Amino acid sequence: MAKNIIIVDDEPHIAKAIHLALSGEGYNLRMASTANEAWKLVDKDTDLLLLDIMMPGMRSVDLIQTIKDHGLSKVKCIYVSAVPFTDDEMGKMVSEGIVADFIQKPFDNADLLKRVKKALGEL
Repeated sequence: MAKNIIIVDDEPHIAKAIHLALSGEGYNLRMASTANEAWKLVDKDTDLLLLDIMMPGMRSVDLIQTIKDHGLSKVKCIYVSAVPFTDDEMGKMVSEGIVADFIQKPFDNADLLKRVKKALGEL
């Protein structure tokens, strides 16, 4: 069964680039430009969110918490952002279960796909 991924980024060209990089892999892809829009798309069948950190409206971390508060703990989240984090900061967020991984913008398509597959348990 195809995995369901929501791409969340307020920059349309970034969201389209992610969509293009993943489109040939058999995933069901949906896009949102804010965390509020993404929350309307999240359901029990959602497997992964590729989530920008800096967007208008609801903060990304609040979306992640809302997902957990609604018992959707199977939904994995990967931050895709230009915001610089130290290895320690990234490691802490991963170890605390806030996110499954980080992808730094600009990203390499092959690396993006590898990290998505890893988060989905396909590697």
